[in-house]
Amino acid sequence: MSKGITPWEFELEQVDYVRIVEEFGLQPMTSELLKRMKNKHRLFERKVIFAHRDFGLILDAQDKGQEFVVLTGMMPSGKFHFGHKLIAELMAWYQEQGIMLYIPISDIEADVIRGIDADSCREIVVNEYILNYLALGVDLVSKDKCCLYSQWRNDLVRNLSFKAASKVTFSQMHAVYGFSNSDNMGKIFFPLIDAADILHPQLPERGGVKPVLVPVGIDQDPHLRVSRDIAPRLGMIKPSSIYTKMMSSLQGRGTKMSSSKPETAIFLTDTIEVVKQKLKDAFTGGRETIQEQKRLGGQPEKCVIYEFLLFHFEDELLESTYEKCTSGALLCGECKAVVSKRIVKFLEEIQRKREEAKSLLPKIYENQLI
Repeated sequence: MSKGITPWEFELEQVDYVRIVEEFGLQPMTSELLKRMKNKHRLFERKVIFAHRDFGLILDAQDKGQEFVVLTGMMPSGKFHFGHKLIAELMAWYQEQGIMLYIPISDIEADVIRGIDADSCREIVVNEYILNYLALGVDLVSKDKCCLYSQWRNDLVRNLSFKAASKVTFSQMHAVYGFSNSDNMGKIFFPLIDAADILHPQLPERGGVKPVLVPVGIDQDPHLRVSRDIAPRLGMIKPSSIYTKMMSSLQGRGTKMSSSKPETAIFLTDTIEVVKQKLKDAFTGGRETIQEQKRLGGQPEKCVIYEFLLFHFEDELLESTYEKCTSGALLCGECKAVVSKRIVKFLEEIQRKREEAKSLLPKIYENQLI
């Protein structure tokens, strides 16, 4: 376990994804794998998805026309930001291709580990996650396209978590998560609930053994490692995973956007005035002086503003910004103004779609286990 990277924290002086791939035992996302994809989401093309575990199994299933499913969780601990948007868009993209989605709501973790009561948890789930997922194009209504459920209410998951618990030892869990003597048993046991989420699409009640793809940030990899250890012991296929780079804090690289720290992130429910101020204060890759910027060019690889373009927006603006920045023709203030305008336009559209999506909530309550 890399120091500073766990499901509950992410803080490094420098984010070195090559080192992370080696240390976590991941597989790099190679050009050979990408060539096998019939179509690619921009996150693959721009190498924002940088690593995987057994992604080839998913491509094999696609080539053979075999069933597989895609799974990601909703962690109702705070507000929905642009980092969360990456995974939601991937889920929408896979769903458009006819792939079944599984979306567990991690309300057990929110309650037992983070101390968020049931009413607050439900309010966060609906207002921050469900409405934003709908606005971003994920169909959460149709039961044949998505299985959305509360961990508390899913008996299959809770029962499977106890079976999973019988397949691992505390020493194994400690090696993966680095638990300390001060950690309560809820925190120690919860990863087995998470493993049950990942594995339960392979239960007989869910159609039997099949490949499962889990798109996650690198901080969630411990859950995949435990799930992959347990799967063969339950007669299941090891789940596959793909890893997105973490969106940097607005304050600079080395820390990620955080739901609990408003100054680090752009939330999809932020007012336009708040967004503009946050972007105005955001860290850039600019030089110390205007003269140096014009002579040496900027450093987009260090810039949070450029990262928004790389992760989220169209090629033309991305390419022109990079060229102008590195040549010294574009100053940071000018760049912030252009990117701010693009982000504001996107948020105005998303916030309109959120309002429209509220009419779908009764159907979701009726069809899904939430």
